[in-house]
Amino acid sequence: MLKTIRFFFTLFLLSTLGAGAQTLFSEDFNSVSSTTSVPANWVLVNMDGRPGASNVSTLTGNSTNAWTFPGVFNNLMRSAVSVSWTNPVGAVDRWMISPSISVPPTGNYYLIYDAQSLGNASYPEAYELRLSDGDTARSSFLTSAPLFSTTGENLTLTTRGFSLASYAGTTIRFAFRNISNDMVAMLVDNIRIKVPAFEEVRMVAHSVPSLAFTNGSVTIAGSFRNLGLNAVASGNLNYRINGGPTTSQPYSGSVASFATNAFTFSSTFSPTSAGSYSIEMWMSGVNGTAVGSDTLTATLSVVDPAPPVQSNMVIYEHFTNASYGPCAAYNPQFQALLLANNSEVTSVKHHTSWPGTDPMYSFNTGDPTSRVNYYGITGVPAVRLGSMLSSNPANINQGNLDDNILNLPSNWYYNINTTINGSTLVVTGSVRGKETQPNTDNKLWLFLVEDPINYATAPGSNGEREFPSVLRKILPTSSGINCGNGSQNTTINASYPLSPTFVRDNLYLLAFVQANGTKEANKGVKIKLGNSLNTTSVADLGAGAPSFSVYPNPSNDQLTIRSERANGEILVQNALGQKVYQANLASAEGTLRIPTSQWQEGLYLVHLQGAQGQILGTRKVLVRH
Repeated sequence: MLKTIRFFFTLFLLSTLGAGAQTLFSEDFNSVSSTTSVPANWVLVNMDGRPGASNVSTLTGNSTNAWTFPGVFNNLMRSAVSVSWTNPVGAVDRWMISPSISVPPTGNYYLIYDAQSLGNASYPEAYELRLSDGDTARSSFLTSAPLFSTTGENLTLTTRGFSLASYAGTTIRFAFRNISNDMVAMLVDNIRIKVPAFEEVRMVAHSVPSLAFTNGSVTIAGSFRNLGLNAVASGNLNYRINGGPTTSQPYSGSVASFATNAFTFSSTFSPTSAGSYSIEMWMSGVNGTAVGSDTLTATLSVVDPAPPVQSNMVIYEHFTNASYGPCAAYNPQFQALLLANNSEVTSVKHHTSWPGTDPMYSFNTGDPTSRVNYYGITGVPAVRLGSMLSSNPANINQGNLDDNILNLPSNWYYNINTTINGSTLVVTGSVRGKETQPNTDNKLWLFLVEDPINYATAPGSNGEREFPSVLRKILPTSSGINCGNGSQNTTINASYPLSPTFVRDNLYLLAFVQANGTKEANKGVKIKLGNSLNTTSVADLGAGAPSFSVYPNPSNDQLTIRSERANGEILVQNALGQKVYQANLASAEGTLRIPTSQWQEGLYLVHLQGAQGQILGTRKVLVRH
């Protein structure tokens, strides 16, 4: 298995001090000025002397320091990191020694910290936590057994705590010693020496999706961490939505000190209208006491689902892998952007063979590899739109989508029928150009996608469990269908045996035409299996409607509306159908800027109207403040 570095933005709250807790020492490394700077009064020792491999240069800052202090996770800011992926390879011996600390003679003090391996499951980090009598010499730390050691730290941020009762009334230094052999890297953060409370709980993370559909079922779940000395045996888990009534369910179990526990509410949330929802989660009555946790807030945006048949669609090709941290970091925000514009854009996800394990690649290795080779993709995550160069999904914004919606050509008619006979998908129909195309090497691509694929536990090492619009098969083959210059109909006749593992109701066909040489793509169609589409009919012809764009979406204080029409009007309605804005396009020369700072949060419909008041097109936009 290839090594990977787990860079991604986790969602959890940092542990904070409980009421009345006595803190003797704390260090979060956020005051360190650069990756290669050394915190005041700390000592770093690199006994192996080797530099890190080029693959981990962002962690080492191209230095040979035993430990460095980069920003790995956005919520942690800077952290202490030690790499074991070196050049040349071999076992490392890398020390990070604390300042001198005097432990009071009384008080139940604990040394507590957070740690994590930054590689995948095949490359866990081994390290020791050692103490000395205040000396910085390595020999002083080696006179007794480690306070803690492990041959493989967890792949998720783990809180550990150890009693310093044996060191009461003495002066100590502690040291983290990385002793891994050709792994990747480890992280340490939020070090503190304190007297913990008997009961103390902190909410850690939520797994509420960022976007959902109206009338869909949203599971509310998360995790909490026990930062107290007593095991958490009972309590009440609570949530409320938009400040409304509280939903509670009892908790019983046994969560040891410094351990983390996942929970899922038995009741789900089914939003009936589009808009923004604030979901607060907390724990109360810990172990029958008045102690409660902090409150963790998740923000859920709800949009109306797309219809089963859609034409005039911008189709992005998104390359990703379930075992690479940056994919987990950047994919969700790109997917949220796509869903917020789901009437005009969609994507197909090509899961690659690298850098790590991915069962969606393993299911069909040939087709995604063919698209990797077609575009010359060398890294993930990456997004392509025809001839446009690959881009990290983090760099794609609403303005980019609007430009693509306005400017991507739509030069082909699609007549496509999808039926399922028993367990076999049959796709028939034809495509042709709206006029003869200048190039003769056009290809029709038919992508069968499953949207979404959900796993109970992450199938790779980057923590992702929900995978939208996954490529299952290119029909009829990965070579596509030649359709020449479009002057004549190109017949479609393809079939494919559906796997029993597919969720039938989640299967869609994406189709678009692309010039094979230049890679220039046209707008295409999205069809839920079992449906048909003919864009030469009045009912389905989306390409003839005037294009206009509305951005940013969601909006805060201003909406910009651009239209290719020089006349007509813009009408904006709220979710109740009430008019909130109307203006003539002629006076605005095709571009309107509408202040929205005084609008209530929620869903709005932006209509482009013709001279007789007929609606020529509609865009949905969310307003958030």
